[in-house]
Amino acid sequence: VAALERRLGTPLLERSRSGVQPTAAGGALLPSARRILATAEQAGRSVIAAVADSYDHLTVAGGEGLVVYALPPAIAVLTARRPTLEITVASVDVDQALRSLREGQVDCVLATREVTPSDLEFHPVQTDPLIVVAHPDHPLSVGRHPLSALADVPLVTREAGRADRIAIDALLREAQVEPPRRIVVASLEGVKQTVMSGLGVALVPALAVAGDLERGSLALVGLRADLPTVEWGVVTTGRERS
Repeated sequence: VAALERRLGTPLLERSRSGVQPTAAGGALLPSARRILATAEQAGRSVIAAVADSYDHLTVAGGEGLVVYALPPAIAVLTARRPTLEITVASVDVDQALRSLREGQVDCVLATREVTPSDLEFHPVQTDPLIVVAHPDHPLSVGRHPLSALADVPLVTREAGRADRIAIDALLREAQVEPPRRIVVASLEGVKQTVMSGLGVALVPALAVAGDLERGSLALVGLRADLPTVEWGVVTTGRERS
């Protein structure tokens, strides 16, 4: 909590002899914190259910978004339950992660249901909304706009084949909307930094930008449109380790 207070630059808890109470900032953060903890608990349970509970070493692979933003809280849950458990995490392309799973090089993979092949087992954790974000000073950060407004601004995306890229391409194609320019960035963190620099807007998983929205480094773009969601979870072969 102290580290988070230093990062946000404001106290989150008011400590006194009678106990601890959240400040106004802490109260505002509480719903998000509860959602993060609930997701972490569900992810931890899914990993435990998906792989043998007797593992001494667990190797997890997945794409950048899930490994960076979804996995760390789940690891905290796992290590609290299994203090001696050793965990190795690999952030790789999802196709490579799934190949490694089939070859027995990793125990499980974090991935979306959409990219999980039918011969592998998918253990759902959460359905995460995709949202459009912009720099806080961007004109689209105020009010609500039709989806056609994206035809007037550069769009920052990841490479083809990523879940969020597939979703935004399908959304714009169905609405017959084409941005004037696309900026393709290899990583999700790169997408966020590009948007923070004011170079365009992006459709990203809400999980990946929750902290940025709370800190005010990114702003939500209100759209009068139904945006897609992405269901992610733990993928295994269904075979226990020998």
